[in-house]
Amino acid sequence: MVDWRTDEMPKDGTVIYRRIVQPYRFLPYKPNSRQAKRGKLGRWQVMDEFGGWDNCSEPLGTEWTIEYPFKGEDESMASADL
Repeated sequence: MVDWRTDEMPKDGTVIYRRIVQPYRFLPYKPNSRQAKRGKLGRWQVMDEFGGWDNCSEPLGTEWTIEYPFKGEDESMASADL
């Protein structure tokens, strides 16, 4: 099992993995909206403390780990994108 941590992330070049712990959704624009007509597919939203949704940038997690979290997958495949 992966040990997810919340303390300060290392700043020494160590590869870390993060996960999202807050609800996010991608909400598509309506087909006849100005945004859709300009080619935008939709926007990211994050759930607020009351259960509503606020627009936000692409989601980033705040929990992280040094352990490889994708059990059963080839670790060299994940690092190929670095």
